[in-house]
Amino acid sequence: MRKSLKKVAASVLAATLALTVVASMGSTADAAKKSKKAKKAAEKTAAAFDPAGSYKAFVGFQQSESWRFHDECTSETTGLEGSDVKDAGLNYETDVMWSGDNGVEKIDGTVEGVELKGNGTYTAKITGLNGVLATAPEGVQQDQMKMAMVYLSTNLPADAKDKVQFTDVSLKVDGNEVTLPETQFFKPETLKAGYTSLYLIDTYAKGQGEYADSPELAMAPNDSIEITFTISGFTNDNPEAVAATPTPEPKQDDASSATSEEDDSEGGSSVNAGVIAGIVGAVVVVAGIVVVVTRKKK
Repeated sequence: MRKSLKKVAASVLAATLALTVVASMGSTADAAKKSKKAKKAAEKTAAAFDPAGSYKAFVGFQQSESWRFHDECTSETTGLEGSDVKDAGLNYETDVMWSGDNGVEKIDGTVEGVELKGNGTYTAKITGLNGVLATAPEGVQQDQMKMAMVYLSTNLPADAKDKVQFTDVSLKVDGNEVTLPETQFFKPETLKAGYTSLYLIDTYAKGQGEYADSPELAMAPNDSIEITFTISGFTNDNPEAVAATPTPEPKQDDASSATSEEDDSEGGSSVNAGVIAGIVGAVVVVAGIVVVVTRKKK
């Protein structure tokens, strides 16, 4: 009987030890997974802004219902190194896209990003849209489409938000400037992912109260979207990143004055010539009379 109890006790102990080992293995595996996730997250946020470095910036946007877009450049699927972009054989740095029936597809439009390699004024743009954002795709009503987001997408690390300054920011749609609020909105989700992007229009954030001052576009862009901005916080200035100098138009007074002077000059010459001709003619007539009188006296 005692032997039987000993066997039973031994079996229970062995089973307990086995369960402990299995549980321990499971905990170790879970811990390893958590550690890997934490490491991956840390890698995203560990990168610090390098004031002597070089970064990229692009116009980003999203149109609701039509789902035409140019995504965050840091997106793992539709960004610079995005898997979906690569699978579709597209180029984030030049192509505008939409989520079609066959996945990501190219639509009209040419992307022109900028390289941030010093303090200066830059303009990122999308041109040649050819009305694609103003035309509803099949099955979508025109009035349902809205430019839900328009933003400056960068691969600046998240900490750059507090180390660089964006000033003189302007948004132009089809060449017309859009009034922007003084408040600058940096997308929280993008910051959590480890990067800095400046959102100029975000109707989603407006609805949630995160960006209450977000403007909205009454009409979709027909041909172009441009974002011009000045950035500072780098250790050097970029001599190529300067604001375009507009050609000054001639002043109305100056133009009138120049025309008047020219007219006066031309008119003065003709009058003087006429007066001189008259004087010469009179002299000739007088000379003729003198000659006649002289002959008669003889």
